Amino acid sequence: MPRDNTTEQAPTLDAMFMLFPKASEPAGQHIAAFWQSQERILEAMDDFAAGWLARRHAGAKAASSAALSMCAARTPMALFSAQQEWATGALQRLFADHAAAQREWMRVCSAMRSTATPSESDSQTEEQHASPTTPSRRAKAA
Repeated sequence: MPRDNTTEQAPTLDAMFMLFPKASEPAGQHIAAFWQSQERILEAMDDFAAGWLARRHAGAKAASSAALSMCAARTPMALFSAQQEWATGALQRLFADHAAAQREWMRVCSAMRSTATPSESDSQTEEQHASPTTPSRRAKAA
């Protein structure tokens, strides 16, 4: 009868699995941080898209109203006034798009940065805040 090698391998397998929780804990933390940052990125993109669509709806209504006002205008001044009112609103919506894009881009960058490991994050922050006369920790180590 062949000898069963399973009982001899059990202590080796036990030792390997005892190491696994210690090795997988940092990986699990990194994976959780990654998916949390993905959620924050999606929220920022969703906020931007919702605002953009709301501004487009407002723009379409304003354009429709301006077109009707221009068609009903009895004087060139009334026509010009309706066009200028629409153009002013269009520029305001354009600036609002720019401000929202900038704000949400900062949220996305912040969420992406939060997935960096603590040592990467610390060294990046230190490099950004280091003055020209104060070398960063990396430069000191070199």
